[in-house]
Amino acid sequence: MTAGRQVRAMDTEVGNAMSLVYKMNNKLIQIARLVLVALSCVLANGVLAFEPVGHVLLVTGDATRIDAEGASHSLADRSPVFEGDTLETASAATMQIKMVDNALLVLQPQSTLVIHQYNFRAESPDGYAVRLDLVKGRARSVTGDLGESNHDAFRLNTPIAAIGIRGTDFETTTTDAVTRVRLNSGAIVFSALGDDCTVSSLGPCATPGSLVLSEDLDSPAAELRASDPVPRIIELPAYESDDQGSSLNEQKDEEKINAEKQAERIVERAGTLTPPPAGENPGGQPQQPVIDQIHWGRWGGVVGIDAPSYGELAEAGKETLFRNDLLFLFRDGFLAFAKGQASFELQSYQAGTVSGGQFAPVNLSSGKLFINFDERKFETGLTASSDAIGGLQLSASGNIDSRGLLRSDQGNMTVLGGLAGDSTQAGYLFTHTINESMSLQGATQWQWQP
Repeated sequence: MTAGRQVRAMDTEVGNAMSLVYKMNNKLIQIARLVLVALSCVLANGVLAFEPVGHVLLVTGDATRIDAEGASHSLADRSPVFEGDTLETASAATMQIKMVDNALLVLQPQSTLVIHQYNFRAESPDGYAVRLDLVKGRARSVTGDLGESNHDAFRLNTPIAAIGIRGTDFETTTTDAVTRVRLNSGAIVFSALGDDCTVSSLGPCATPGSLVLSEDLDSPAAELRASDPVPRIIELPAYESDDQGSSLNEQKDEEKINAEKQAERIVERAGTLTPPPAGENPGGQPQQPVIDQIHWGRWGGVVGIDAPSYGELAEAGKETLFRNDLLFLFRDGFLAFAKGQASFELQSYQAGTVSGGQFAPVNLSSGKLFINFDERKFETGLTASSDAIGGLQLSASGNIDSRGLLRSDQGNMTVLGGLAGDSTQAGYLFTHTINESMSLQGATQWQWQP
């Protein structure tokens, strides 16, 4: 082969090789572009698919998450939760979850919540989107950064209702047949699902039947039944414990029954409580409240608890704050918020375990209650002791609303209470689930220590 032909052949081979490299580079560039496009789409939805949208602060009892692929995972303190998860609590379980925007979700026993969407990027409010479905049970939602900055980006659905927010703290209880909401602070828009209010949309529904609940209402609570076209205002309910499997389907309209009938129904459901054997000092506890402006009372059918009945305190015109299966908390006197911070000392209490319909008193000690009036926050702790439970450390913390009501959002006990009078006195009901068959419940009263 002549030198000229060899050069031409080499040119051809080099050209073919360069063409192949060019095609490979184009292919790599196309693949890189596709990867970048896919990554951009994921980022546009707020967070990478594998990044959690929240973490469990506290869980008591059995709670699980079912991921988008259908796999089940047990939940514990600090467990992550993800977009697409279905969260479930067992019959004696509660769970508190802090979301990426500092929102708080609290699930009560036998509840199911689906996180359909939770897109949050602090630098891009226009891309916010939160859509939650409370399938059954009871949940509390406290708005975080997302809800505060973009109300139209949040929606909580139930099987029959849609709830939009205006910066708020609210509780929802639902079955397939009825949904009830209770506003703690802020405002919500409560609507029936339908053609003009779909489950897939975000934000409040603006339908003719939409109901706005705000703090200035005498009773910021409402109910929607599947048979009704629109929700209606109801008397402010104090949600009952679900430990005994109560169902909203089985409850009568509250306006059709008086307080004592409600008491009889609850006691019948929980079982008549058995008093301690004769001659026993029930825990050595002072049984009569010593604080004038905040009191507890018992349901009329509850035995074994030395306290005034609901009917006796209601007749005196006192304000009902909260209730559980055993006790009510009442308040009288004009509320005037103090300033600064204060420590409170435990003055009196009534507490015991409830198991199999029997009430067994426990002792409370090492009580502390600290209130920051300026920030409207509180912290509290107790030591509960008896032969059955040994020594049990209890603690809780939370917020104080404009009515002076205390509600816990962290800790191993649920606290519902209030300030009384000039804020130098306080009281609260508490509940702690020990196991599936036993709970610890009680009422406490406190005095400001200067």
